[in-house]
Amino acid sequence: SAADGFEPKTLVVGDSVAFTISRILFPEAASLKLQGGDWTLNGCGLTPVATAVLEGVPRPLDVLCRNIDQQWTDATARIKPDVTVALFSIWDEIDQQINGHWYRFGTAKDDAYLSGRLDRMIAIVSARGGKVLLLTAPYTKRTESADTGRKWESDDPKRVDHMNQLIRAAVARHPGVAQIGDLNKLLAPKGVYQETVNGKAWNYDGVHFNDYGGQVVSKWVAQQVHKIVVPPVTTTAPPKN
Repeated sequence: SAADGFEPKTLVVGDSVAFTISRILFPEAASLKLQGGDWTLNGCGLTPVATAVLEGVPRPLDVLCRNIDQQWTDATARIKPDVTVALFSIWDEIDQQINGHWYRFGTAKDDAYLSGRLDRMIAIVSARGGKVLLLTAPYTKRTESADTGRKWESDDPKRVDHMNQLIRAAVARHPGVAQIGDLNKLLAPKGVYQETVNGKAWNYDGVHFNDYGGQVVSKWVAQQVHKIVVPPVTTTAPPKN
């Protein structure tokens, strides 16, 4: 079919976990029948300006995150993606102070804020007609911080589950544009954090993909992208009756 040779232009947006997918995905794009358009911003979630509570300590987000909407806009204009793969997880499963107001993860106020930000991201990256593959957040398991002796908030599976409820609801609000890619289920088929996929470790620190994990997920992402993208129609002469 005409679709067989079609290589969709692909953009990746998200945090550092998304980056560890894209650093494998795009060098291998040709073998995965994709056109690569690498773009992620390490250390930024959905929030443009915030102080985030990490391991119980408030810390300002990277200054680069402040114009995240513009960066999504610019990347979409540059790459004109057929599909944008989006992964937001560790930076959004936490309490944040935004413009002087606290948004506690799991509260109605924070749910409304994150839902609005998901809608905004989907609107920006689909503005040129592309689809959005919104990945569910994986479970993570980091060691306690040497600095604080505290656990990472985003390692709480209840927080991950709640984030994924917000992600699924966002997809449901954008029918025909956004679809779910259940990355969480791929990495945790039994519903709990697993260190391995097919018997091999998929991450190097409890959260970010190592080379093996990146390859497994890249192949899977490419399959999802090919399922949702609509190849351009090749016009032929109408059949004679």
